[in-house]
Formats: sequence, structure tokens, C-alpha cells
Amino acid sequence: MYVKVYHSSIKFDLDNSLKTLLDCLQMVEAITDDKLCFQIEAEKKIDKYHPRIEFALLEVNEQKRIFNL
Repeated sequence: MYVKVYHSSIKFDLDNSLKTLLDCLQMVEAITDDKLCFQIEAEKKIDKYHPRIEFALLEVNEQKRIFNL
């Protein structure tokens, strides 16, 4: 998973944003279980006017399908 988190200020925690994103992806069944994510590359950026999260999922283990694509 590749993630860019754009916060409105430096006060926000990248770790909490990742936890929230993984929980949301699991809730909408984009992933079956967040503990099966073995690699996450994340960046924290500041965008005062347009806070957002951009992400991409890449399935790297073809033997055990963890994404519901």
C-alpha cells in the first residue's frame, strides 16, 4: 500500500491516519483484514486548504488473495 496523507497542519499524527484508512478499507471490504498488509509506504504532507488521503493498493501475494478486487 502506498499512502500520501495531506493534513491541514503539522499537528496531526500520520499513524492515526493510517489506522483510520485501514479500518475504512476493511469496513467497505476493499481488504479482508488489515493485519494482512505487510508493506505500507506512507508520506505526511501539509495542504492547508485541501486535506485528504491518497492511496494505492497493490496485491503482492497471489497465493492468498487478501483484496476483494
